[in-house]
Amino acid sequence: AVSSLTSNSVILTEPAEQTQISDELKSSLIDWMSSFDPESPPKISKHTLELLVTFCYEHRIYEEAENIEQCEQQSLHFLEQYSKFMILSRAFYVTNHRGYHSSTAYLLTEQENLSNERKATCKKLKELFKKADISTAVSLLNSKRDVGYALAFLPPLLAAPEKHDNVITYLTRMYPGLLPFNLYSYLSSEEFAREQSKLAVYRSRKLFIELVESLWRKYSELLHDRELVYHWLCQCMLHEAPIIEDIYHADLLASEERIPKYRSHLYPWGHHEQIMSVIENPREYKYNRQQIVALCEERGFLPALFYFYRGDKNFFDAMKLALHSDDIATFEELASSLPSLQWSEIVREWMKMDREDHQRSISSELIMSLILQTLGATDALQLLEDCEEFAAALPMRVYSEILKIGQISIQQDNLLPGLLELVNTHLWSPQAKEIAPQIQYCLEKEKTSGQLKFGEVDNSQPLPRFYEESQNHWGVTCSILAGFCPACALPFSEGASTIVVFQCGHAYHQSCNSDVACRECFHMESLLNW
Repeated sequence: AVSSLTSNSVILTEPAEQTQISDELKSSLIDWMSSFDPESPPKISKHTLELLVTFCYEHRIYEEAENIEQCEQQSLHFLEQYSKFMILSRAFYVTNHRGYHSSTAYLLTEQENLSNERKATCKKLKELFKKADISTAVSLLNSKRDVGYALAFLPPLLAAPEKHDNVITYLTRMYPGLLPFNLYSYLSSEEFAREQSKLAVYRSRKLFIELVESLWRKYSELLHDRELVYHWLCQCMLHEAPIIEDIYHADLLASEERIPKYRSHLYPWGHHEQIMSVIENPREYKYNRQQIVALCEERGFLPALFYFYRGDKNFFDAMKLALHSDDIATFEELASSLPSLQWSEIVREWMKMDREDHQRSISSELIMSLILQTLGATDALQLLEDCEEFAAALPMRVYSEILKIGQISIQQDNLLPGLLELVNTHLWSPQAKEIAPQIQYCLEKEKTSGQLKFGEVDNSQPLPRFYEESQNHWGVTCSILAGFCPACALPFSEGASTIVVFQCGHAYHQSCNSDVACRECFHMESLLNW
């Protein structure tokens, strides 16, 4: 059974989880491995020996562990004993996919000692990277298609000064052998921050961002990798972004409450649009909302915080950020959504700020104006009674405006009954006739008597007045020659101005009445004094 495996090379090209072996074969391999002596290996060809040992490792022939930690320990123990008899490229692939970090680290450290061929290849790659010959180095790596080399030379690949697209193409082709986890775990490590120069850090983050976007385009299933989305956002908020000390007050960085600095919302973020396109499309990009909110709070990415707070209807925290950063546009936009009971908290937050060092756009007058718009004059005055310190800081012109708004409110209350009366009149008054009353009289007379003499028209009754259809009004009786203008008290005959006659029968000089309405019929104090 063991000898039959040597002729089947496909056993190393498929994942172990997809390759089933019989119990008899497994028992035979266990017996074979238990009798295997690294000091005196079996007398078979090197290729056959490597196939068998690698096959046993991939199918966990060595394992009798009960948990993951023991599995990794047994994996490392197996590699320490038998790695020189294994196909190292496959061993790298298996350990990397299983997340056996200690086993992968061991192979990276010992690969040059385990194989002369790998030692020569690593030496050649080191020389190429030292000379910054990225094109040749990537060509050599492409010819090998070996995860071990990709992991060993990941730092210089990410920090490549040229042939940027070649590196991205190579790393994209190496998936799924090389996992996104390998990249973002390296970028998040202390080793990366400690050993790389600022220029190398800048290049590495930029290449990682573009590489992940390339992987998303080619492998759509990676859009649902929450950890990958999180680390991609993290690197976007670190690359071409303001430092944390520019966003938050340094003395509050250690505390849970982080207060943004004045005008900190104006700092440019190089990947602002990319970040928001991911955050605003949770159906396409899967991520842990709570985790991303914490990341945005940590990095001070205010646009995303405003987005999340709006979605959670946490308008107070959103307005608090806008207040401290002096983001007047966002503050005014959120004002209408803030619950009335929380305005007093906003006022107290404004009083706690240090306003002497900067000329802030969000002033006490602006806050009071927004309070009046959202709460009204009565509730605004009640709020000022509760916040005496804020009330004392307001200039007198603010109180003048409050009184004007209160006066207008009273006038509006007085105007309401008059408007209701007019509406009631409109609803209950008869509708306008489709023809003039004079013509209607003539038609009815002819129907009854058969003929109508010339000039015989009934004008005994005044023509009706209709409120709702002024265009169908058929005229009024008006004596202009003996009349006087109600506005100037001068006779119509003496004035040079044209005369305007309203439907109610009142007439004015055109120059005396520009309201296009009769003052006599609509004489209301609330309208005249508005």
